[in-house]
Amino acid sequence: MDFPPILYPLYLETAKPFVLPRTEAERIHAELEHIYAITFAHVNSDLAKQHPCVMALTSTKGLKPLLVQHWKSIGLDAENVHPECLVLSLSPSLDGTAASLAGQWPDVFNAPHLNLLSNTTFLGWRTHLPGESTLTSIQVPIHLKLDRAFDSACGPETAGWHWMPMVVVDGGTVAIGGFVVDLNLSNAVHSGYMSRGHHPLEVYSEAELAAAAKKAEIHGPQPWLYQRWWDGKHWIVEAPLMGFDFPAKQGHRRATNFLASDGQR
Repeated sequence: MDFPPILYPLYLETAKPFVLPRTEAERIHAELEHIYAITFAHVNSDLAKQHPCVMALTSTKGLKPLLVQHWKSIGLDAENVHPECLVLSLSPSLDGTAASLAGQWPDVFNAPHLNLLSNTTFLGWRTHLPGESTLTSIQVPIHLKLDRAFDSACGPETAGWHWMPMVVVDGGTVAIGGFVVDLNLSNAVHSGYMSRGHHPLEVYSEAELAAAAKKAEIHGPQPWLYQRWWDGKHWIVEAPLMGFDFPAKQGHRRATNFLASDGQR
């Protein structure tokens, strides 16, 4: 199988994140606190079901004072940068991981629900929490809007790639990094979508499905939504994907749960 050629500068694969104390980052751009507060409030309206993290897809224009420092430091011009960016907000249970996560490029993979009856396509980042030797995987479901953002990054009006900025916010730190979106990443996402559908009995035995059904009955089909979940190899936690609109007028900030609105939850 032939892969598309790499068109971006290879040094971007080792680009370091730009790390600031959260108080300083919010002084540069106060909207950062609004993204953190509003997206968490949106997904955590049920006190019994609290998400440890949430990812927002938003316009780079709203965070330009922060983002431009990083993309200039790694030698990028504005035309290399995607018009949308990702903001990953972490609850205190995941503190100390912002710089590690912002400095990574994500993997694309499919993962089954606990009952083994269906799969979801994810972007995933892995990190060690302070004091732990076992990895924790932060996984974000790929929604159609994110897929379209990836497609537009390698369209004919670009150089075949874009830098997708990513901001990670934990209790005390803001880290600005990102990753390249090109045809290789876009194809991986499309392949994941195409291969995630399956007939369970073609993959698993009846005994495996019965055991998985019992486990899901106890813990739910996706227990990693509301806690770090041990899957037998490492910890996993899912960050819901939100949309965040910066206001044309003060006081009109809006968050949208992409997956809920798309009928995937």
